[in-house]
Amino acid sequence: DLGCGTGQGTCEAVASLESLLPPDTLVEAIGLTAEPLEAWMAAARRLPHDPSRERQWTLLVCRNIPAFVAGDALGDWPEGSYYIILANGLVGGDFLHGDDVYTWFLNNLRRHLAPGGRAFLANAYHDGYRGQVEAFVALARHHGWQVRGDWHGLELRRNTD
Repeated sequence: DLGCGTGQGTCEAVASLESLLPPDTLVEAIGLTAEPLEAWMAAARRLPHDPSRERQWTLLVCRNIPAFVAGDALGDWPEGSYYIILANGLVGGDFLHGDDVYTWFLNNLRRHLAPGGRAFLANAYHDGYRGQVEAFVALARHHGWQVRGDWHGLELRRNTD
């Protein structure tokens, strides 16, 4: 989960996936956030600045606890081959925009997605990013990606899968 913040969405995604799989299935997940403090809060399930959200966070149950690391979504991602890559509010936003950055991001997706893997990119709360996200979609198609959805919620899959 690129740009996971304090990790609730990452754990919700893991719990949703777990609900679809046999109970003994191992789900390995990594949340990447730019802020070391957010990585700590996610790993510890602590939100000292917001006690009511912290109570909600501690009630969220997922059998397979994600790992949370501090890092830059524009830098090197944790090594691995992933079946699902999530990013909410990154593409088209303040830190991930412009053709050169989009090309880098698409190359990193290609490098890290397992065969048959998918990238899910959401922009549910960034209405001002529409034009930038649509430019990303056009570039992704140009680089051989299948793209489903609209600019609020995209699924990317390589054409070679």
